[in-house]
Amino acid sequence: MKKTLRLISKVAAAALSVTLGAGAALAAKAPADPCKFQKTIKQGGTEISIDIPADEPCGLGTFFMTIVPRKGDPQTLKANRDGMLIDAYTVELSGAAPPEIVVLAKGDGAAAYGAITIFESVEGRYVEKQVAPLRGPEAEGYAGRDVFTTKNGVIIRQFPLFAPPAEPGAEPQATGETRTLTYDFAGNRWTTF
Repeated sequence: MKKTLRLISKVAAAALSVTLGAGAALAAKAPADPCKFQKTIKQGGTEISIDIPADEPCGLGTFFMTIVPRKGDPQTLKANRDGMLIDAYTVELSGAAPPEIVVLAKGDGAAAYGAITIFESVEGRYVEKQVAPLRGPEAEGYAGRDVFTTKNGVIIRQFPLFAPPAEPGAEPQATGETRTLTYDFAGNRWTTF
């Protein structure tokens, strides 16, 4: 009888172990939060960490950026975001060190409007630079779907062009053309490439 109880206890313990093990495996394979963004950039002895707070919606929200320089005090900035963060990097837009920090976001939905946030160093501390929106001829035909790249210290923005809707409430129609703009950091404006 004691042997039978020990055998039943061992079987029950093994079954519990298998059940817990399977549950742990399922938990480990849970999909990542699509709204979460975390990135650490190391640049010349400085470490920059960018993070979206937990439980924020994918669309509008905030992000935190912590900058730990090789010399000096750490700095934490909080900024608004319009969309999901998709990338962050450093680049010398001003042509001088230290480099600027560029954070890219893309709106959810079919249009996936692009947004860019730039932080520049002013007297040894980073501050957010308000990037000018698209205006005038550069904005004509714009309906999102931005692609941002950086080449030789210049941010390039490319997007497909759309014709106005044929009737109110209708969707704009793609023209098959694209527009390429560059960001003039000193003048804070988008110009045709």
